[in-house]
Amino acid sequence: LEPFTVQGEAPTLSFWHQYETEASYDGGYISISTDEVNFQEVDSEIIRGHYRGVSQSSPPLGGLNSFWGNSNGFIFAFA
Repeated sequence: LEPFTVQGEAPTLSFWHQYETEASYDGGYISISTDEVNFQEVDSEIIRGHYRGVSQSSPPLGGLNSFWGNSNGFIFAFA
Protein backbone atom coordinates (compact mmCIF):
# COMPACT_ATOMS: atom_id res chain seq x y z
CA LEU A 1 0.00 0.00 0.00
CA GLU A 2 1.04 3.54 -0.62
CA PRO A 3 1.20 5.87 2.40
CA PHE A 4 -1.73 8.25 2.70
CA THR A 5 -2.68 11.14 4.97
CA VAL A 6 -5.60 10.78 7.35
CA GLN A 7 -7.46 13.95 8.24
CA GLY A 8 -10.01 14.87 10.89
CA GLU A 9 -10.24 15.04 14.65
CA ALA A 10 -11.17 11.39 15.30
CA PRO A 11 -10.06 9.26 12.33
CA THR A 12 -11.02 5.60 12.18
CA LEU A 13 -9.99 2.57 10.16
CA SER A 14 -12.46 -0.12 9.16
CA PHE A 15 -12.11 -3.08 6.83
CA TRP A 16 -13.34 -6.61 6.07
CA HIS A 17 -10.74 -9.36 5.93
CA GLN A 18 -10.28 -13.08 6.16
CA TYR A 19 -7.23 -15.11 7.03
CA GLU A 20 -6.07 -18.69 7.33
CA THR A 21 -2.58 -18.91 8.78
CA GLU A 22 -0.57 -21.27 10.94
CA ALA A 23 -2.16 -20.86 14.36
CA SER A 24 -0.08 -18.74 16.76
CA TYR A 25 2.81 -18.40 14.31
CA ASP A 26 1.72 -16.59 11.11
CA GLY A 27 -0.60 -13.62 11.01
CA GLY A 28 -0.87 -9.88 10.81
CA TYR A 29 -1.36 -6.75 12.85
CA ILE A 30 -2.27 -3.10 12.35
CA SER A 31 0.29 -0.35 12.87
CA ILE A 32 0.29 3.38 12.14
CA SER A 33 2.97 5.99 11.56
CA THR A 34 3.07 9.76 11.28
CA ASP A 35 6.54 9.85 9.73
CA GLU A 36 6.88 6.51 7.83
CA VAL A 37 9.80 5.57 10.13
CA ASN A 38 8.37 5.03 13.61
CA PHE A 39 5.34 2.74 13.84
CA GLN A 40 2.89 2.11 16.65
CA GLU A 41 0.60 -0.92 17.00
CA VAL A 42 -3.07 -0.09 17.53
CA ASP A 43 -4.24 -3.22 19.38
CA SER A 44 -5.65 -1.20 22.29
CA GLU A 45 -7.66 0.92 19.82
CA ILE A 46 -9.46 -1.98 18.09
CA ILE A 47 -13.15 -1.66 18.85
CA ARG A 48 -14.50 -4.55 16.75
CA GLY A 49 -12.81 -7.58 15.20
CA HIS A 50 -10.18 -7.98 17.90
CA TYR A 51 -6.93 -9.88 17.52
CA ARG A 52 -6.88 -13.62 18.27
CA GLY A 53 -4.02 -13.36 20.77
CA VAL A 54 -0.27 -13.14 21.10
CA SER A 55 1.81 -14.71 18.32
CA GLN A 56 4.39 -17.30 19.37
CA SER A 57 6.56 -16.83 16.27
CA SER A 58 9.88 -15.01 15.92
CA PRO A 59 10.01 -11.22 15.58
CA PRO A 60 8.71 -9.09 14.07
CA LEU A 61 5.33 -10.77 14.69
CA GLY A 62 6.41 -12.79 17.72
CA GLY A 63 5.13 -11.50 21.05
CA LEU A 64 2.55 -9.19 19.47
CA ASN A 65 -1.22 -9.44 19.55
CA SER A 66 -2.28 -10.31 16.02
CA PHE A 67 -4.80 -11.90 13.68
CA TRP A 68 -3.82 -15.57 13.26
CA GLY A 69 -5.37 -18.99 12.75
CA ASN A 70 -8.57 -19.25 10.75
CA SER A 71 -11.12 -16.45 10.71
CA ASN A 72 -13.74 -18.85 9.25
CA GLY A 73 -14.78 -16.31 6.63
CA PHE A 74 -14.71 -12.56 6.41
CA ILE A 75 -14.75 -10.53 9.62
CA PHE A 76 -15.15 -6.79 10.15
CA ALA A 77 -12.45 -4.84 11.97
CA PHE A 78 -12.86 -1.30 13.29
CA ALA A 79 -10.22 0.79 15.05
